[in-house]
Amino acid sequence: MRKEQSLGGVMGSEGRKPFREQHASQPGAATEDHPRRSTVYRASPPRPPELTAALKRQLEADESYRREREQVERRSVVRGLILLALLTLSGSILRAGLGRVFVHGWWRP
Repeated sequence: MRKEQSLGGVMGSEGRKPFREQHASQPGAATEDHPRRSTVYRASPPRPPELTAALKRQLEADESYRREREQVERRSVVRGLILLALLTLSGSILRAGLGRVFVHGWWRP
């Protein structure tokens, strides 16, 4: 067996037509007159499957739970900041001394 025959005619044999001539009559094939006239049909990208009713309910429940937890977390942060501010204020008042912070006559003249 010759090398050209074993490779399926890749090396070219004298009895075969060139590739362009073989495939020029096929629809969408490029010709010398219109080199970019080929039509390419591609499959659409895969789409995820539709969500089931149970999954939609679960996603909505998860979203509402997340919103509630965020609200609780915000309240906790605000309470913590207020507590920190009060502790800082009371510590600074005690360090300075009550007599210096609340001088005589500050409440009633």
